[in-house]
Amino acid sequence: MVPGYRDVRQLGEGRTGRVFLSTYQATGAHVAIKYLNATLRRDDAFMARFAEDAAILVELDDPGVARTYEYVRTRSRAAVVTELVDGVSLRAILAEHGRVRPEAALALVKAVLGGLAAAHERGLAHRDVQPGNVLVQADGAVKLTDFGVVAHAEEPGVPPGSPPYMSPELWTRGEAGPPADLYATACVLFEAVRGRVPYRGDGVPALRDRHLVEPVPLEVAPDSLRNLLRLGLAKDPATRFASARRFAAELERDALTAYGPEWEKRGRRHLGELATLLALRFPLADAAPAARPRAEAMARSSPAASPTGDAPRPSRGARRGRGTAWAAGVPTHLWLAGATVVAVAVTLLMTEGRVPPGAVLLPPDDTPSALDPVTTTPDRRDPPPGTAPPADRRATRTPTRTPTPRAPTATASAVRPSAAPTPPPTRPPTP
Repeated sequence: MVPGYRDVRQLGEGRTGRVFLSTYQATGAHVAIKYLNATLRRDDAFMARFAEDAAILVELDDPGVARTYEYVRTRSRAAVVTELVDGVSLRAILAEHGRVRPEAALALVKAVLGGLAAAHERGLAHRDVQPGNVLVQADGAVKLTDFGVVAHAEEPGVPPGSPPYMSPELWTRGEAGPPADLYATACVLFEAVRGRVPYRGDGVPALRDRHLVEPVPLEVAPDSLRNLLRLGLAKDPATRFASARRFAAELERDALTAYGPEWEKRGRRHLGELATLLALRFPLADAAPAARPRAEAMARSSPAASPTGDAPRPSRGARRGRGTAWAAGVPTHLWLAGATVVAVAVTLLMTEGRVPPGAVLLPPDDTPSALDPVTTTPDRRDPPPGTAPPADRRATRTPTRTPTPRAPTATASAVRPSAAPTPPPTRPPTP
């Protein structure tokens, strides 16, 4: 584990590492800790670049980005401590529901572009924008996560990244800069409304060719999105949007024209509804027992529970006729537990409350053990009023660049975030 934190349980694992729900021991606040896998740690070029990226990430504070608190590295381990986003990934939502409404897709992409703009303006590219790195909370808020953590390709000659979202210049020249991020974002927009990526192929070579030469499949996209997709998926990066902010401005204009002034509010509401239906997968699903009595009452009167309510779209399983048979075989106590968690999230939506922040369900290799930090990138921001860092840490700051390696020792100390991770404000941002 990372000194100063306690790992509670594993949230997920993938091609780049394992993610744990953890607590900051000084305050008990929840965080997510990602332990990078051995493949990434053996790549000296990646580790050097990521150390530089981490120095920027701890300074990046944008509502569309999951906050990074600390990066810790030793000779045998590397871990990133981030905000815990209490929600689910867009990947999970699409796997369960197939697609989202155009307004919801536009609201989601607008938040992603805001986070990218903040990062790009500091010289930081994401390098792997894809649905697994986009997290949706119960209030419809969206956060982009896992900046700079890119899986190595499993085939020789293929650059690191996620092939269905890789731009032509990334395929041919390995250029993973802001234009490639915007291309990947356009791919996510297409997938969100169509339920599939814009280009599909049997194997990586075929997929590469389609990204390089196949026309953008605008004919299957909603009319209101065609201009955004035409520019966002342009083969030549010079003909795409000039920046994430320009992309966001065009998106705002097209959405307003097509869907009216309330488009973003409706879109976020729809995202929140779809995320709430997966509330049992939230990292903190068991963290609010005190709210259960009120939540149960709200659930009985909520639109989602009412036969005449405007319920969200059924899941794929229900649409195939499996929902009723499955429900009939579920024990009553499991139904009550599931309804409680969903009702808590519905309550928060109806009261404009806000759930605590979620974890990146991304990341596989070895089980984390005690870390002896050689390098850390602390949070340099001043603590909030009434909060001060521990006395023994205020005077000790380690450099953000990797010092000369030294032999690990069990008593070595790491610099912690100057302000303990805390839940966000109780009210969601105004759409």
